[in-house]
Parts: sequence; structure tokens; C-alpha cells
Amino acid sequence: MSRFSRVLAEQKRKRKRIHRGHEALCQQQERFRRKSDADRKHSKRLDLLLEVDTLMHKSVGLRIGRGFGILNGGSV
Repeated sequence: MSRFSRVLAEQKRKRKRIHRGHEALCQQQERFRRKSDADRKHSKRLDLLLEVDTLMHKSVGLRIGRGFGILNGGSV
């Protein structure tokens, strides 16, 4: 396995791991939305976490996407 394909495989694993974590946060947020007002404070914290995670999720996707520009002759 060439170094290049190892790097691509690692990027793919990272993307999957980040995506799984993001989905778990979304599901957790949904569960807390259904709970009573006593849990609102925690839900707000979770909303913030999800917002940050969403931004990270997008930025990692963009970063990885930009990396693949090299394959298509694009610039990084």
C-alpha cells in the first residue's frame, strides 16, 4: 500500500468517525428536546455543543475536500 493510499484511507476513517459522533449528538439532542423543562438547561448546553460540532464537521469536510483538489489538478 502506497503512502498516498494510506493517507486517503486515514482521511476516510476520520470522516466516518466524525460523522458517527455528529449523528450521535443529533440523536441525543432530539431525546433531550422531548424531556421536561427541568432539562432545558442541559438541552441548551447540548445545542451549543451540537452547533460547535456542526461547524467542526463542516470545516473538517471542507479541509478534506480541499485536500482532494490535488487529485483533480486544483490548488490546495
